[in-house]
Amino acid sequence: MMSGAIVAISGVAGVLSLIDPHTQTIVGALNVIGASVGAMAGVFKFGERKRQHDFFEVEYEHVANMIETEMATMDTDPTYADVDEFVKAYRATVDRLDARAPDIPAWIEK
Repeated sequence: MMSGAIVAISGVAGVLSLIDPHTQTIVGALNVIGASVGAMAGVFKFGERKRQHDFFEVEYEHVANMIETEMATMDTDPTYADVDEFVKAYRATVDRLDARAPDIPAWIEK
């Protein structure tokens, strides 16, 4: 998505430079901005980070749904022998997810 915006900016800038010679300065500025945005996207890996966070969001939702289902069926059809076993099993699952999940900076968590 980011690369599409960069291509669009460059294309518009190129067309503008053909129409009016005074726009060459604007064209140059737009190309510099486009290159800067592209470089920042490559360095900070925004797309990759978003994919990782989206993946783990789905995983945590899956665990939450499993817990809700277990809580709803605990009286009629329990999967675990007692509550302690249930808590240990899901705690281990959440700990595994936490170990693999991408870090969230402290200033965002506040």
